[in-house]
Amino acid sequence: MDFFYLNDDGNENAEAVIEAARRVGIRLVLARALYDWEGAPKRYRESVPDARRRVESLIARHRHDETVDVHPAPHSPHGASSAMIRAGWEVAEQAGTPFHIHVAEGQYEGQRTLAEHGATPIRYLDTLGVLGPRTIAVHCVWLDDDEIALMAARGAALAYCPSSNMFLGDGISRVTEMLAAGVRAGLGTDGGCTNNRLSVFEEVRMTSLLQRVRHLDGTALGAKAAFDLGTRSGAAMLDLDTGTIARGQLADLVAVDLGDPSLHPRTDLLASVVYAMSPRAITDVWVHGRPVVADRRLTTLDMDELLARVRALTTGWRL
Repeated sequence: MDFFYLNDDGNENAEAVIEAARRVGIRLVLARALYDWEGAPKRYRESVPDARRRVESLIARHRHDETVDVHPAPHSPHGASSAMIRAGWEVAEQAGTPFHIHVAEGQYEGQRTLAEHGATPIRYLDTLGVLGPRTIAVHCVWLDDDEIALMAARGAALAYCPSSNMFLGDGISRVTEMLAAGVRAGLGTDGGCTNNRLSVFEEVRMTSLLQRVRHLDGTALGAKAAFDLGTRSGAAMLDLDTGTIARGQLADLVAVDLGDPSLHPRTDLLASVVYAMSPRAITDVWVHGRPVVADRRLTTLDMDELLARVRALTTGWRL
């Protein structure tokens, strides 16, 4: 899933991302951002009518695409006005899609939302009527017990991005408490600007380890629970029929080399995959039944040519 921001040129940039996903062969859920905070970069900002019209058009255009879905995604309680948030919710309701929004990523957001709207982020979304089974709340680092209970009662889901939260120093989400309360959850990587290694396997590992650090408990959130968050649970909250190997499921598959040294000794294969597996162990990938990685090489693009273009485009960059 990609939370996409650059929408000042209408849908041109979003369509470019979709076309790139097709060429590479990945399955894409484009969370089309809706952003009208005046302090945001110009390329992020749109009026509410423009944003609504454009996201509706994008959803309709790709409604029957086998590997692309588009969902409305108001940025956050501080990045989108109440009118923008409600517009995104109405589009999701009409189109029957999930609704994405960043929530309580940093401490500042709770303080700001409380000052501007008289409520913390989750409570604010509830007062707007946009906290429900189609809501995917991203991050949710700073929630109290009552907010967790409210998310569970409304059927909202958590998209947890542990590496991004660590990179930015935001904190550790209360994942074990949220799962215990009945909150649905899945994992995300966030974007390249806050996570330099976009790997779901890495997020699965970090999710388990961080919960153990937070609770000072080496048994908290075991390998299977973490693996499920990165596979079946995440797929389910995106309304995708994938994440498991079963009759009727989409053929999105990863093959690993059981002879890889990182998977030895093979006393507990799932634990080895979660905590020890090297990326080199992944040999083949299929998306929608189509092979996109074979014998550890991308089949859809010339990687050497692509990397040469990246080097040419980024010559002189300083980070």
